[in-house]
Amino acid sequence: MTRISFLICAVLAASAPLEAGPVNVILTLNPDQTLDISLDPVHGILSGFTGSTVGWGLTVNDDSAFDIFAVRSDFCPGIFCSPDYTDLIAFGQSLSVNAGDSVTQSWDGTLGFGSLIVPGSNISGQLEFEYYLTDTGGTLIPGSDNTVSTAAEVDAVPATVPEPAAWPLAALALVGLRWRQRRQARSV
Repeated sequence: MTRISFLICAVLAASAPLEAGPVNVILTLNPDQTLDISLDPVHGILSGFTGSTVGWGLTVNDDSAFDIFAVRSDFCPGIFCSPDYTDLIAFGQSLSVNAGDSVTQSWDGTLGFGSLIVPGSNISGQLEFEYYLTDTGGTLIPGSDNTVSTAAEVDAVPATVPEPAAWPLAALALVGLRWRQRRQARSV
């Protein structure tokens, strides 16, 4: 009995889905100044039906003496970046964070980090985030063009096959039973 229990526990543990930890990029600009970029969802993994659009939101915590101006984002599954990715930072929104502030943009199709049309199979790669640092007066700090990246994944969910309509089949079965009942009643 204990062997069976152990085997069941082992199978359940092996089949439990593994989830990645939070995706945070923490940059130390000076010993007490940091920049924290967090994705939403925090594990960086999205899923959706093939052909649908999914996307990431982000939070930028600026605990530095510099303002941050976001320039662009990208999703690169390999050497080349995905043509199905839409950069929401460069197109349609401006993301800037003042020194000591925090900004959160949830993905809604027009705001957030970026969006991707779900391909026919799972895809993983790197999300890139490019930004500049400026002083509090808006002057660009020379050499402050930075690009950071972190792992991300999009899982394609296969489309479900619709079940046959159950009501018409049930109605047909009831009509058949009623017809059989009448036929038996006539023969008696």
